[in-house]
Amino acid sequence: PGWAHYQAGVLVNSGVIKVDITQDLYHRLQVIADEVKRLSFDCNASVLVYEDIPTGKFGKFGMNKTSVASLQRALGATMGASMADHSIGIRPNVWKKLARPSYKKGDERDAIEMGYIICKVAREILDDKPKKKTKAKA
Repeated sequence: PGWAHYQAGVLVNSGVIKVDITQDLYHRLQVIADEVKRLSFDCNASVLVYEDIPTGKFGKFGMNKTSVASLQRALGATMGASMADHSIGIRPNVWKKLARPSYKKGDERDAIEMGYIICKVAREILDDKPKKKTKAKA
């Protein structure tokens, strides 16, 4: 899985969690959990953004049940290990519609793009927030 660290809307660092596919499931999930815990501590993560894979429409997204189950297990390990205060799931069909024209597929690039989109949407929400009215002093 890819990861990206944003701070105040700016990309700070990114990478891929290396998992040895020859290891059994338990060890692969443990590697993911250990790395997520380390990253969330090192980055002082406050929000975890994850790709929310739909479980009911396998063929629609080009995945079979085994692929979806594997991704769900990895997501469980990630969410369980994260020390972030909040999490935001974003569906693949949503973030890919919002992706920049320069986006190219890849685990790390997917993480960078999802983070970029969440930061952009958050900025738009904050910019659109009604301003508090203040009473003039007499």
